[in-house]
Amino acid sequence: MPSSTPAWSRWPSGLTPTSSNGTTRSCARWGAFPASQRQVLVAKYLDDQSVEQIAADTGRTRAQVQSLLQRGRDGLRRQLGAGDG
Repeated sequence: MPSSTPAWSRWPSGLTPTSSNGTTRSCARWGAFPASQRQVLVAKYLDDQSVEQIAADTGRTRAQVQSLLQRGRDGLRRQLGAGDG
């Protein structure tokens, strides 16, 4: 069941762009992420799926999904931070 909360507001703390420039910059760089990281980030934060659901849907282990999520979040932090200053 979809959440009534806007998708962007469910991103991990510190990763949500705060300006339209940040959003544009993030979207433009989204394609630079490996498909596996994009897939699990979207499933987790936009589709509101559990790690277990994502693992079952993708044929990965729970640990693999958690690793992909962490690498994806780290990549988002780096990309959003690179635009600062």
